[in-house]
Amino acid sequence: MSGCAIPHPLPGIALKHSKASQNRSATHDRRCRLPVARLQGALMAKSGRLIWVKSVLAAIPIYCMMADGLPPWARAEIDAVCRRFLWCGKDGDVRGRCMVAWKTCTRPKELGGLGIPDFKLVNMAFEAKWLWLQSTDTSRAWSELPLKQSVEARDFFRASTRTIVGNGRGTLFWLDSWIDGVSIRTLAPTLLKFVPKRIANRLTVAEALPDRHWVRTIGGGVTAPATVEYLCLWHAVNGITLNANQDRMIWRWTSDGGFTVQSAYRALHLDSHPIPGCVRVWTSDGGFTVQSAYRALHLDSHPIPGCVRVWEVWAPLRVKLFLWLAIRRRQWTADRRRRHGLDVHSACYLCDQQDETIDHIIVECPFARQLWVEVAAALGCHIQEQPAGAIVDWWETWRGLWPSKYAGGADSLFVLIAWELWKERNARCFRGASTHLSAVKDTIKQQAELWIFAGAKSLGRLVQRIG
Repeated sequence: MSGCAIPHPLPGIALKHSKASQNRSATHDRRCRLPVARLQGALMAKSGRLIWVKSVLAAIPIYCMMADGLPPWARAEIDAVCRRFLWCGKDGDVRGRCMVAWKTCTRPKELGGLGIPDFKLVNMAFEAKWLWLQSTDTSRAWSELPLKQSVEARDFFRASTRTIVGNGRGTLFWLDSWIDGVSIRTLAPTLLKFVPKRIANRLTVAEALPDRHWVRTIGGGVTAPATVEYLCLWHAVNGITLNANQDRMIWRWTSDGGFTVQSAYRALHLDSHPIPGCVRVWTSDGGFTVQSAYRALHLDSHPIPGCVRVWEVWAPLRVKLFLWLAIRRRQWTADRRRRHGLDVHSACYLCDQQDETIDHIIVECPFARQLWVEVAAALGCHIQEQPAGAIVDWWETWRGLWPSKYAGGADSLFVLIAWELWKERNARCFRGASTHLSAVKDTIKQQAELWIFAGAKSLGRLVQRIG
């Protein structure tokens, strides 16, 4: 096929008209398992394994899906490889080690997840891209060939696009959304049942409007509800005129009508509550991107307040991952061990007075409260009320103590203090080593200087305000 341009040139991947065989899909699975077998993942921190999952293990199947979709069983196997490596560092049993549901981990960071790709949705996004290119670029040699896409991908694509009609030659009369952004499938679903599928799949607006040819495509035996829809459709298309311009397809999930994976990844989350600090990223040029499509598919996720801000703070990745788990109450504290039927030391290791929870360790423990008060006082800020509540609630209160221009530095300092409190708790739990409050403060000061040296400029501005 001389001059044929495919969406993504992928050397080394055989492109065939038939579906991917089980042997070919198993090859992709083995390619994901090979790096895991060669790594000493158990010796890596979870943050390091997270980077590997996102940049290496997930990149292999995505590279293959750009040209050829993976069957569900292959996606499930690759998901399992990534999940096992993230939580236990090897391709083995992860029973009891998964701290957060995998579906939550595969959400974008803006929606409270870890940003690990969901291969099912990525596969659907790439299928949508082929449909987008077929509809918007007819110069490609394969644009007239039938594409074998899943029903979900086609339905998602039709629901996510609308058409601004020009000459009407590239818009399907019965199926595309061209009447004020709505399709006849939505306006007259009962009437559409009386139109033969072969006609509905081929009849364009340019062919249907002249002399009201679309009326003659409706079969006999029309019911009363279909007649009502027919009259509504008559008035909707009456007066529509065509022009010499080309039809233009618009992607609904971007401000400019262009396709991106980000917008598509989020489209299924439209009914969820807004996430504090979440910025929706849409395209502005009306083009299709796989990123917008991928995000549109996640618009129905239920966000966790505070999980987004974690990724916006300047801090080492391992510290961010700790706080992300802490906000979700997934650290192995006494209350969580009790829920799982494990042996438990109920009292807090820091104060030995109250039952241990992650919120108590970071916020409500007398040791933690004193640390928060003294660190704030050292920076010229006085806390009027004792720290209390959940981690997210105290974080909001902590941010309110500082001028808005120091908000970034206050966030970094909050994460640092929480991290040092957790390390002190672990030292007392596993090593029996107790550190005085003043020593913990000195450690926080030293770590803050290292963070500033490493690039935490906002934290540096906060510290310099008293210098």
